[in-house]
Amino acid sequence: SWQTNEVSMETDMVSGSALVIGTGCMPNCNFALINAHEGKPEYGHAGLQRNDYGVTGFTGFHNQRMVTDRSIPAGGEIFVNYGEAWFTTRGEDMATVPFAANFDLVDEFLVKFKNISLKYQTSENPDFTKDLWSIVEAEARVIPTRSGSALPLTFEDMQSAQSVGAAESRLPYSMRTVEWLNE
Repeated sequence: SWQTNEVSMETDMVSGSALVIGTGCMPNCNFALINAHEGKPEYGHAGLQRNDYGVTGFTGFHNQRMVTDRSIPAGGEIFVNYGEAWFTTRGEDMATVPFAANFDLVDEFLVKFKNISLKYQTSENPDFTKDLWSIVEAEARVIPTRSGSALPLTFEDMQSAQSVGAAESRLPYSMRTVEWLNE
């Protein structure tokens, strides 16, 4: 559920939570892979007044549409931006969810990582890059952070992220096969 200020419902109720249904309940938020946004809903209470019975049992928001910002492949998930506040106000469970800026920081780190790898990996030390990445992964797990959570998930993902970016390296993890979807 959402707090009233998170869904612009301050005029509908003084306090409480809102349950988002329809297309609004479909997407998740993954700052790495935002591919849609919710359009502006219409607003109206169908001629009912505040003192009419039942008018406070529903919101005047309706006809909100989901709009894709880029192609979503078959089996791909819909991701919208919940806003950072949605995560920062929900305690420790959401404390390491990476924001867009964290993926940018990781991309900057990966450029430096690649420069170090190119400088020190030699024929005498062919596993230098892989060994160094193992150290980075281990250190990121010691004290979990948002930027640590934005690191590529595997050595192979790190190699891919150096060309497509840390955020895009997460795309394969958001895909489901047709067989999986049919189960």
